[in-house]
Formats: sequence, structure tokens, C-alpha cells
Amino acid sequence: MRKILLPLVFVFFAFRCFGAEYADGRIKLLIHENTGRFSLYFLSDPVGGKYSPLFVDQDPRTSFLALTVDGRNYRMGEASAFRMSLGGGPLNPALIFKSSFLTVVEDFTFTRSAGSSLSDGVRITITISNNGEIPRQVGVKLLFDTNLGEGGPDHFVTDRRKIGAEAVLDGTSEDRYWVSRSPRLGLRGDLSSGQTRPDLVHFANWKRLNEAPWKADFSEGRNFNFLPTSVGDSAVSYYYDPRTLEKGEGRTVTLVLSPVYGPGGSAGIPDRETVDADLAMLGDMLTKIDRYVSSGALPAADELAALESLVSRLKQKYKLDTEGAQQN
Repeated sequence: MRKILLPLVFVFFAFRCFGAEYADGRIKLLIHENTGRFSLYFLSDPVGGKYSPLFVDQDPRTSFLALTVDGRNYRMGEASAFRMSLGGGPLNPALIFKSSFLTVVEDFTFTRSAGSSLSDGVRITITISNNGEIPRQVGVKLLFDTNLGEGGPDHFVTDRRKIGAEAVLDGTSEDRYWVSRSPRLGLRGDLSSGQTRPDLVHFANWKRLNEAPWKADFSEGRNFNFLPTSVGDSAVSYYYDPRTLEKGEGRTVTLVLSPVYGPGGSAGIPDRETVDADLAMLGDMLTKIDRYVSSGALPAADELAALESLVSRLKQKYKLDTEGAQQN
């Protein structure tokens, strides 16, 4: 019985980390050590083990972390002044960028939304420390090359507005999050995580944001085109304005990225409540089986029949061929 259940449990829990690939719950994080970038994926098909990207992953370099230091701009992963390394552990990996004057740690932590028993998001914590001898003016920029909302008229929505053209939110705006969403899946970015609300968030054409040395010029209502080469290509940039860091001082900014899913959020997969309920049933079943194994007793015929019936229903529900799964 336990051998029959193992493939079912694997569907929800078992993920392996190879190199710079990390996974927990329904989130997979891929850290590109050679470029200092990362890609984020959601387990959209638990049975088939299929992950869907939450922003552009064909070329991970299109999303990045950058700093402005005393008026000079550095793009992490490309700036020769910063040596790059990988740190942290399986559930909190980190990219570390170190120079003679600053140390930057981009830390990733898997998160769970309210009511979820599985990780379904990632918290990004960026810590900049002045390890030089003089004060530095340091600002932070994060650009995400979003794409899930590009198929409709509104490339983004927040909890307060729809964004179908170029827009900015400053530090006084009351929007709590933005979403870039397709009919099947969405990416949500929080705008207020702890005490590190960005000073400016700019929704605009990706090429325009990417090519700007720091902040791109803003034109209210301008579309997401940058002719002739970039059409309907939207992105979002977070800006944390420069602040003086004395010798030995640091600053930290935090944000959370998570998928938007559930009923209608991703076709063909169970919603969050259904998956959580099935996980609870699997946990109860394994506990009962472990008790029988430990005691050496056999379950009553009616209880064994109930367990087998439940296994059969779960196999059918998730279209899981356990024999094939064991052979693979």
C-alpha cells in the first residue's frame, strides 16, 4: 500500500535540486550563476510535473537587479566591479555580489500565502552593505520582464486600477500589489512588504526601461510599444531612491512575488483548496499505514477496502499511472 501511495506523495512533495535549481511546494526557482539572474516557475500541472514560467525565461538577462552608487550605475551579473557567488541553503538560496566598496546579497525565501499548506511564492530580500572607507549614495532598481498580461488590453491590474498603458505609482500610492495575468496564470508583485515600499514603480515598454541608464522617462498613457522593434512588450521596474550609507552601514529592501491561480486560474489543474484537502487525506493515510507497519497488525478488511478505494479515486482524479511512475 505504501508503495502505491509514494507516487501520489511525490506529486506534491518530492522535488530535487540540481545545481542552482531549487523547488518547494508549487514554486521552482532557477538561479543562473553565470549571469546573476533568476527565473521563477509555478507547478501548473502537479500530476504531469509541468512548471510554467511566471515571467520571461527564454533569456533570463531581461530581468535584473541594478544599483546606482554615487551616480554610477551597476547591473548585477554584468558589472566587472562585483564578483559573484552563490550562497544560502536549499530553502533560502542567495546571490552574492561583492566589490571593494559594497556587498550585495539577494536572498530568496519560499513563502506560503494564507491558508496554503504548500509554498506558493518567494520573498526577495536585498541587503546592501557599505564595506568601503567612505560614505556612499546607494539606490536600488529591479526590472521584471513580465509577459503574462500581454495578450489582453490591460497588461497589468492592481487592487485599485487597470493599467493598459504606461503608468507610474509613487511612494504615496495606496495600491498594495500589481498582477500580470493571462487567462490561465498570473504573476503578482507586492508593493508593500514590511517597511520597504518602493519610491517609484514604473509600468512601461521593456526596451524603454531596459535601455535607460537609471530611470526611464515617463509619458502618461503612452502605449507599450517602442518602435520599430518592440511592440506590446511590457515590463515593470521598482526603484528605491539613493540613500546615504555610512561606512559599515547597510540597507535592505524586500518584495514578494507569487502566482495568481485557483478556479479559472490555470486550466486543467485542481484549485488550491482541492489540492490542500487531498494533501490532508494523503497525510492521514500515511499515518495509518505507518501505525500498522510499526505494530505488525493488519488493517480490518473494511478499512483496507476504504484505503484502496481512496487511492483509486485519487489516481483517477489526477490521472496518475502509479505503475508507470514507479518504473520511471
